[in-house]
Amino acid sequence: MAGIAELVEYISKQRAAGVADEVIRSALENSGWQLADVNAALTSAVAPAAAATTSAVAVVGMTLTAKIAIASAAVLGVAAIGGSGYYAYRTTLQPKLMPEQVIRKMMERSADPTSLEYETKLDITGTKKTPIPEDFRGTFDMTGALDMRDLKQRRFVGTAKLALNASRFGNAELALEEKTLEKATYFKLNTLSITPSAQTAQWANLGPILDSFLGPLKGQWVRFDEKTRAMLQGFVPKTPAQPDVEQLQKEILANQEKFTQAWQKASIITVTSALPEETLDKTKTYHYAVAPDYAGIEQYLTEILPLLPQQLAGQTDEQREKIHVMIKNIPKANDHVDIIGEIWIGKKDFLLRKLLLKVRNKDEQKATLTATVTFLGKNYNKPVVIEEPKDAKSFEEFLGGLMLSLAKLGQDEELKKNFAGLLGTKSPPEESKDKDRDTDGLTDEEEARYGTDPNTPDTDGDGYSDGDEVKNGFNPNGAGKLENSL
Repeated sequence: MAGIAELVEYISKQRAAGVADEVIRSALENSGWQLADVNAALTSAVAPAAAATTSAVAVVGMTLTAKIAIASAAVLGVAAIGGSGYYAYRTTLQPKLMPEQVIRKMMERSADPTSLEYETKLDITGTKKTPIPEDFRGTFDMTGALDMRDLKQRRFVGTAKLALNASRFGNAELALEEKTLEKATYFKLNTLSITPSAQTAQWANLGPILDSFLGPLKGQWVRFDEKTRAMLQGFVPKTPAQPDVEQLQKEILANQEKFTQAWQKASIITVTSALPEETLDKTKTYHYAVAPDYAGIEQYLTEILPLLPQQLAGQTDEQREKIHVMIKNIPKANDHVDIIGEIWIGKKDFLLRKLLLKVRNKDEQKATLTATVTFLGKNYNKPVVIEEPKDAKSFEEFLGGLMLSLAKLGQDEELKKNFAGLLGTKSPPEESKDKDRDTDGLTDEEEARYGTDPNTPDTDGDGYSDGDEVKNGFNPNGAGKLENSL
């Protein structure tokens, strides 16, 4: 950090350029200078009045031409001094923020945005090694915009896409859209498909069944509102253990300021190294390699736990104790997973622009698992335009469509066949009692009786087929005579 003398010189030049003390003080304080140092330098610097008096004495007795010439030079000088002063401030006097200071400013500014656009992606890949090997992958993508000016009536628009693939079970895809406008929420199903693998062929009927029920509703907006919630509450009697969503929201909003303060001072990540600065979406950013601060996460959760409604923090002593134990065990996560990441923070607004986290399990004897989480934030504090769907159906109409599809079950022979196949109620064709899959002289029924392998002609591997051994009174499963022969 530059010394006080340089700071005094900078302030004097700024004053000479006509910059007010309050502006100078605010700029220096926001750049990381201690307020005490700034005030001391402001006191020591040349006062604007003194500078003006010196200039007035210097020009006494000058001719009009000389005055004009000097006045012109003074204007150019002030411009040069102001420009060079600003350059010096940006390049030498402005203190370079440490990574920890940038992270702290980001946490402090995290509650400032009233709106944003975001993209989030979760990508999971892995291999299950025992008892049955299996490869799997899943992706979950979300994009949208959120307007948080009124926390009681949030406005939101977004899409969600889920794709799953497992070598033993097959593929599944789901795509949804959502819009929330004040008191109403709209959903639209765009994609829902299931493709079983050869090992799960019995689920092949599930896809046609889903198409029969939900096919007519794909691409259709469905509205959920206060009337819908009241209707659903009438269908499902509320139990004492069932949380009251509206009451939970009220209790959380009542402590909103305390939640915000706890988050702003929390330490949840630690910087491991500084990386080259980058520009994202025309925004210059700080760029760091980061890792979780497990102790800080534990401290943050411990602090907000008393602020949570009782229904979330545990209604009994046993439930609360379990939650406390879970929080206390958070630092132990480092024993089981490796988490590394990168973070990009706006240089001007200190808002989160991008976060990348990579997670990998440490014990790979039974399975390997890798997860990558990516978040992108942009267009902070800009208007969010959300148009209300014009062709939305009420939930009652949606429910009626489902009931109509269900009614078709008794009329659609193909649909009944699919249900029968899915539930396993369709009897397989009868097989011949004389079937001999391994052609060893014993039928499959006899193989079951003697405990031999119906797919192996010589179960005990002694060079004689199972049928020959049984026929001659020998044990087909090992040495010795057959005690119970045919």
